[in-house]
Amino acid sequence: MRKLFTHWFLIIMVYIAMLTPVWAGNNCRDLAGTWYAYNPGINRQGEAKIIQQNGTISTFNEVGFRADGIFIDPDTIQVDIGGGQMLLGDIVEKGKRINWRNKTYWIKR
Repeated sequence: MRKLFTHWFLIIMVYIAMLTPVWAGNNCRDLAGTWYAYNPGINRQGEAKIIQQNGTISTFNEVGFRADGIFIDPDTIQVDIGGGQMLLGDIVEKGKRINWRNKTYWIKR
């Protein structure tokens, strides 16, 4: 009985490992650092910042607003902008640009 339990336990652990996304933890893109934020809708731009730890990020936009988030996949991040709203950002240009889905974008310095 014990041998059967060990066998099933190992099968389940291998299955879980196979389902763990490659972008989780330390395998996600390095977005940490200083960015330059552009908001063409209201003609505003300025310095922004991202702090990253494993699969989580904290973003600070050009006016200092903080939004915490996660990697959805290797090329997409999602941040909580408050009020139950999430904002997605598409990582492009080899990690040097984030196109936010609110029509703003950031370029890494």
